[in-house]
Order: sequence, then structure tokens, then C-alpha cells
Amino acid sequence: MKLITQINELYQIGKYDEVIACSLRSIFDLAIFELTVNKIEFTNKSLEDQTKDLINWINGQNKRLEEISKRLKYTQLKNEIQIADFKNTISICHLGAHKATQSISRKDIEKVGKDCATFVCIVNELLNSPHVTFLNGPNKIKI
Repeated sequence: MKLITQINELYQIGKYDEVIACSLRSIFDLAIFELTVNKIEFTNKSLEDQTKDLINWINGQNKRLEEISKRLKYTQLKNEIQIADFKNTISICHLGAHKATQSISRKDIEKVGKDCATFVCIVNELLNSPHVTFLNGPNKIKI
């Protein structure tokens, strides 16, 4: 995804924290959009709630989490997504877009970036891996 590469380049420059915050939120938006088009019907409407619901759904059954962890070769995924507060992460991005550096620090951007990277990897597996068996049916699942 070009957007992720561009965010990383801007981060290295060190002057575009507001743009990065807005862009990180966009990555969450795009990931949820792709899931709704292809795999999942969400009952909640807000991005924050959809993200939280997806993570809760993955955490809700060890088999789902184990399958995704195995595909990602990431043994700490369970710990990572249980610690991360994705709803709060998106709120930080949203606040950064409107209040700029008054409300979002470089440390916030690093945390959001880490959560975003984890989320994108999970969504990528849900969308593209034929090994994620619980999403291989002809119908969208509802969460």
C-alpha cells in the first residue's frame, strides 16, 4: 500500500505529524472498508466501533487468533491485540487531525503507527489468506 510507504517517509522527515495522524486514520478506514465490501457485515456504524468489534470477534475464539498468528508467524499477536486499545487509537488519530500537535505527540504517533501496522496485518490475512478458514464461505459474516 503506497500510503503506508509515504507515511513512513514523512515520519523520517519529522515535520508532518498532523498529516501522519490523518493518514493513519485513513488506513483504518480503508481496511474496514475492504472488509465490509468482501467479508464482513458490521452491525455498528462508527469506525471506532467496527474496529473494536473486529478485534473482539478475533479474540472471541482462540482458533481464529491462532490461525491468524500462525499465518503471520507472529507468536505475540494475542498479547499485542489484547493490550492495544484500537478504539482509543483511532480517537487519537481523529483528534490529531483536528487539534494537530496541541493534542497529539510524537509518542502518540508511534503508538498509533504500531497499532495500525498490527491491524493492517490482521486485515490482510482476513482478506487474502485462503488458510483463514472461518471466512471462506460464500456469505459475509456478521459481527
